[in-house]
Amino acid sequence: MNKQESTDFDNNLSGNIGGGIGIELGKRNERLTVLRLLKDNPAEKVGLLVSDIVTAVNDESVEGLSVEETVVKIRGDVGTTVKITV
Repeated sequence: MNKQESTDFDNNLSGNIGGGIGIELGKRNERLTVLRLLKDNPAEKVGLLVSDIVTAVNDESVEGLSVEETVVKIRGDVGTTVKITV
């Protein structure tokens, strides 16, 4: 791993991920798909659903990106805004 990957890995293990939207994202049929919603999180509050297919983050296509690359685009500091297109 390079330095950034190592830092990201350590942060994921410790739970220090900044702000997330409260979903588990994975690939189904090569499409980025919401696999699970966490209770009382922003994704649930705005109406994202299990099986929604994520096509863009902040108006940038996620086609061809890995789950990890997409998660990095979604995460941010607590209190910031992210636009998810499904």
